[in-house]
Amino acid sequence: MPALRLTFSAVFLLFAMGCASTTRVATSPTSTAPDEVFWAKNQIAEQTATPGAVRFSRFESYALSNGDRVYCGDISAPGLAGSVPFYMRSRGTVVKAIEADLESADFVRGKCAEARKGALRINEV
Repeated sequence: MPALRLTFSAVFLLFAMGCASTTRVATSPTSTAPDEVFWAKNQIAEQTATPGAVRFSRFESYALSNGDRVYCGDISAPGLAGSVPFYMRSRGTVVKAIEADLESADFVRGKCAEARKGALRINEV
């Protein structure tokens, strides 16, 4: 029975991936109000084991042509080896994507480099 459950999960995942499409959006650096910065930093810090100890050494925000926002930068916290890059995309107060760990560092660097260059490919489900 566990093999059947695994197969069902794999089929569902493949189906869900097939339903997702990507789109390219324009990005531009934007100034961010203090309350928005506070909210975004809290969302990112919550991804760590010690949210209250997270420090942001770099924080950038980008407006996307579809109305979303992207936040990029670096965080450090106890238990993290040095600083770790983060990426978060949101629409209003709805987080659409968030990455803030060592395993996703290469992905995050790539996404944030895209945003800095003025265009970003995002997933839409």
